[in-house]
Amino acid sequence: MPTGVGRFHEDGWAHHERVFDPDACDAIVRDSARRTYPRINRELLGWATDRRWAGLVLDALGPDVRVLREQPVTKPARTAGTVPWHQDHDYLPMGPVPFLTCFLALDAVTVDRGCLWVEPGSHRHGPLPHVAAGQIRRLDTDLGARGDGGVAVPLAQGDVLAFSSLTFHRSGPNLSAHDRPAWIVQFCVADAVDERTGEPFSAGPLVASGGSWLDDGGTGMR
Repeated sequence: MPTGVGRFHEDGWAHHERVFDPDACDAIVRDSARRTYPRINRELLGWATDRRWAGLVLDALGPDVRVLREQPVTKPARTAGTVPWHQDHDYLPMGPVPFLTCFLALDAVTVDRGCLWVEPGSHRHGPLPHVAAGQIRRLDTDLGARGDGGVAVPLAQGDVLAFSSLTFHRSGPNLSAHDRPAWIVQFCVADAVDERTGEPFSAGPLVASGGSWLDDGGTGMR
């Protein structure tokens, strides 16, 4: 069940405390450094299907779930760059249920280190138009002109910010002298469809069936 601030179904996001312990976070950092894109290595796939995701993922998505994709999102020290308000759905339109983004803090993620900001209840707007903002995208709406608005969600090491792919979110600059290591793992319902093609999404491993988390996420790895 969700812990901390935010209620997923009402607010579109939830802060889950201490999902992974410090040793696990440090191991994910090491395993991320060893990967070769675009492939995900055996160790990282094991972490993406780990049973510790079960409670928050099943609460958000229901009984049948698969991994959608994962991405390290380390923000270097003293980085002025920001990420504007956007919805993850714009990058990968999936249905019939919005997918779930899980932002795992691999070290403390404070406001000064570029934590994420969310707009509570914004998932109820549904998918909205976006426009290019350099190599990324932002909301093309008056709501995107809120500037520094929203709710900051600082995280301790091992905490997870889980939010709907329709929830407006952004991140600020990392003004600190330390990198901000984090990892995003996204999950979708097992029968998810790519709305651009109408094709079923079936590439990611099945991690839950009938409300039960599979011991190895269907990978035979953990």
